[in-house]
Amino acid sequence: MKIYIILLILFGSLLTAQDLQEELLIPYRDNNLWGFCDSLGNIKVKPFASEIRDIKYNVFTSKSRFVIKEENSNYYVIDNLQKALIPKNNRYDSLQIRKFDQDEIYIYKNGKMGLYKNNKELIPCIYNDISAESNKSFIVKRDGYYGLINSSGKQIIPLEYKYITFSEKNNNSNSNFIWKASKEGMYMNCKMDEFFDTKIKADKESSPGEAGGMQDSSERIRVSNETVSKVEQYLADKYDSFRIDKNNNLIFVEKGIFKGVLSLVDGKEIVKLNFDEVDLFMANGENSIFKVNKAGTYGLVCLKRIVVPVNYEKINRTFEELNILINNNQQGFFDEDSLKYVDAKYKKILNKTRINTGFNKSFNIYKILLDNGKEAYVGENGVEYFK
Repeated sequence: MKIYIILLILFGSLLTAQDLQEELLIPYRDNNLWGFCDSLGNIKVKPFASEIRDIKYNVFTSKSRFVIKEENSNYYVIDNLQKALIPKNNRYDSLQIRKFDQDEIYIYKNGKMGLYKNNKELIPCIYNDISAESNKSFIVKRDGYYGLINSSGKQIIPLEYKYITFSEKNNNSNSNFIWKASKEGMYMNCKMDEFFDTKIKADKESSPGEAGGMQDSSERIRVSNETVSKVEQYLADKYDSFRIDKNNNLIFVEKGIFKGVLSLVDGKEIVKLNFDEVDLFMANGENSIFKVNKAGTYGLVCLKRIVVPVNYEKINRTFEELNILINNNQQGFFDEDSLKYVDAKYKKILNKTRINTGFNKSFNIYKILLDNGKEAYVGENGVEYFK
C-alpha cells in the first residue's frame, strides 16, 4: 500500500512537471512580429503580434499572462493557453499585469487608472493611482484624496481621506478586517475612523516568492572557536597571509603572488591558489560564487570549478540581480541557478524572468537589447528566441 502511494505521488508529480512544460510559452521574435516558443526555441504560436509589452509568470503554477498588441487592435491580455483575459475590442489605452497576482490587471484610459479582474472591470478608470493593500484590497487616489475598494469591487472607505492604514486590532480571532482612516493626514493623535470588511484568507498562489535558485547553505556547519584557533596556527605556517570568513566557513589564503580559497570545515580547496585576485561574488557557504582575476581579466568559480571563463573585462552584479559579463562594450550573463553563462554578444541585458517548470524547478529567460535597437529574449540555456 505504501509503495502504491509513493508511486502515485511520484507519477502525479511527473505529470504535473510535464503539463507545465507543455504549457510553457516564451515570447519569440521574428523581425517585427512576435509569437511564442518553448524553452528549446520550438515555435508553438506563429508570430502574429506587433508587440508583447508585459509578461508575467506565476512562481507557483504554470499560469502566465502576456500583454499583446496586434497591428489593428488595442492592447489585450492572453494566458498560457492563449485564452483572452481582456478582449481585443476593449477601450483601454494601455494595460499592466500586477506582479504578484497575474489575475489582476491595471487598466489605463485618458491618463486615469482602473483595475480589471475575473473577466470584468472591478475598478473603473477614474483614479490617479491604485495600490494593492492587505486583505486583497486596493487604496485608490484621486485629486489628493484616498479611498479603499475591496476584492469584490465594493467601496469600503469613501474617497475623502488623507491617510488609510490597517488597524492594530486585526488578529486571528477577529472575523473582520479592520481599517483606519484619517481626514486630517498622518500625525500623532489624529482622529481615525474605523471601517470593517470581511477578512480574506491569503492564498499561496498570489503570494510573492521565487521558485528554484541555488541551494541555500544557511543550515551550514558551525565551526567552534577552538577549531578556528588550531586552523589559524596551521595557516600561519603554510601561507603568507589569510582571512577567515566564519559566516560562510571560508578561508581566503595568499602565498606569493597567488590567492585562493579553502573550506573552513574540512580544509579542502574551493578556489585554486592560482589567481591574482579572488573576491566573494555571491555568498552561499561552500556553494558561494567567487569572482577571480588573472592577468587583468575576470571569471567566476563555483563548486571548485570555473563556471565562467577567465577572459572578461568586467563582471558585475546589478541591483536587479543580473550577473553581467562585459567584453568590447557587449554584454552577456551568468545564470546562478543553472550555473550556465552566455557570452558577451548583446548590446545590453535588460532583465531576468524566472518561470516555474514544476516540481521545484525553474527556468530563467533574459530580456536583451540587440545592436539594431530591438528587444528580444534569450534562455538560461543560451537559446535565442529571435531571428
